[in-house]
Amino acid sequence: MIINRTPEFKRSYKKLKRKHCDMDRLKNVIELIANNDNWLLVYVIHNEQLT
Repeated sequence: MIINRTPEFKRSYKKLKRKHCDMDRLKNVIELIANNDNWLLVYVIHNEQLT
């Protein structure tokens, strides 16, 4: 699946990168969305909220 990055997404990505957020976590979530792994995505998000 090809992911089209909008200008809004690009700006938000830059802001997060400047704040030194963990970009690997963001990339993992984007990959899960692109691969339609919805149950795995819910599992990952739920576990992240618990920690």
